[in-house]
Amino acid sequence: MSWLGLKPIHRVLLTAGCSMTRMLEAVEGCRVEVQGIRQRITQASPAVAEVLRIPAGSEVIHREVMLRSCRRALMHAETYAPLGRLAPEFREAVLHAEKPIGRIMEELRMEARRELLLVRGRPAAELSELFRIPEQELVLEREYVIISSGHPLLYITERFPRSFF
Repeated sequence: MSWLGLKPIHRVLLTAGCSMTRMLEAVEGCRVEVQGIRQRITQASPAVAEVLRIPAGSEVIHREVMLRSCRRALMHAETYAPLGRLAPEFREAVLHAEKPIGRIMEELRMEARRELLLVRGRPAAELSELFRIPEQELVLEREYVIISSGHPLLYITERFPRSFF
């Protein structure tokens, strides 16, 4: 994927080190809410465990949501969080999938930084139904880790159709 083919807003959304919710609210001009798709406690795959620096098979929360504005679905987000590193109030908030991660962290006054791992574009494929777009339409994707107290706390993948922005 070439950066030259992307609009400035695409590059900002893909590389920003701040809350995606807050940025989407600024772009859309209205509040962004979470629509839960699934959240469960499962075992970390070797790939997820490597990113989170935990043993494979450790318990993690797997949360999948859509971020929606007052007008439309904006973004698909998938999060993995190691149970052993989560404060009880944070764990409960993440498991209930009622609020965006950034908003939860702000409310709990959590200090953290984001470390970008990957940026790419790919066909919408299975996401086409969620966004109501053709399967071959380009979806932009970023993967990053939120690090708190020196340890990976969340492994997040966010996806949005290029045509939406």
